[in-house]
Amino acid sequence: MKKPGYDTLIYFWLSIALSFLGFFLQFFGAQVAFRDGDPNPMALSPFGIASTGCFALAFIFGLVVIHKTIAMLMFLVQKKP
Repeated sequence: MKKPGYDTLIYFWLSIALSFLGFFLQFFGAQVAFRDGDPNPMALSPFGIASTGCFALAFIFGLVVIHKTIAMLMFLVQKKP
């Protein structure tokens, strides 16, 4: 069984950064929509779509981190002395 590497930390921090970027884009899009005052019945904007993409990528990287953490725990449990 191969030992999981340090890429788990990279995926974890990438997930956190994408979450913050998604929140920032969503907030900035709301500020732009409020300032412009344009009625947008479908509530679609480039900022909203980009923030949704960031949240989706953060979720995917979060799943990868969970999978690698479980693999790391299995490696530690099954390791022979």
